[in-house]
Amino acid sequence: GALGAALGLAGVVGRADADAVRAATGYTIGGVPPFAHATPLPTAIDASLGRFAIVYAAAGHPHCVFPTSLDELARLTGGAIAPDITERS
Repeated sequence: GALGAALGLAGVVGRADADAVRAATGYTIGGVPPFAHATPLPTAIDASLGRFAIVYAAAGHPHCVFPTSLDELARLTGGAIAPDITERS
């Protein structure tokens, strides 16, 4: 799909369960920041976030976020800004 292509991954990309998230990032779901993970992870950033001057990202705890911009988020994460990765219903 589009997310796998944006990350340069072959095959199906799926949703990780809570145990896999904790093992890969060191954080529990609901508070996973976009960087500072236990394991380096490929990152794709939804280009549609560019419509906001400020975006808020998780800050390592389910009740904490930090303000940033799309460009700063890309710089901090080393992630690729990717169009058309949002799931449509």
